[in-house]
Amino acid sequence: MLGVAAVWEAVTAVCLVVITLCILATAAGILFVVFKAKSILVKVSGHIKPIAERSQRILETAERTADSAGERVQHIAQRSEETVAFIGDRVRSTTALISDLVSHPLISAAALAAGVRRVVETLTSQSDRTTSQH
Repeated sequence: MLGVAAVWEAVTAVCLVVITLCILATAAGILFVVFKAKSILVKVSGHIKPIAERSQRILETAERTADSAGERVQHIAQRSEETVAFIGDRVRSTTALISDLVSHPLISAAALAAGVRRVVETLTSQSDRTTSQH
């Protein structure tokens, strides 16, 4: 019969073999997961690359559109300023013309009315003097 020490060594050896097999199985499992993850990443990368390229083209198009819109807005703002200045000049010219056409005749009419009133006052005062002398 084998001695206790020999049995203990056999059990220890079996345990070491089992532990080694567990470690190898764990390492194999880790390698399997790593290779599977790599395969998935390659597939995902294959799907992401066209999306990234398309996104880049969309961003470039959006940038060109924004630049074009900015230029158009700037052009519209410049034209608006020119239009406002033109309208302001026209309003000033129209105001000056109306002032000339209306104010001068009104001033002349007021002067004429004042002159007529003076004549009437003068004639009335002379008529009153003549009547009072008789």
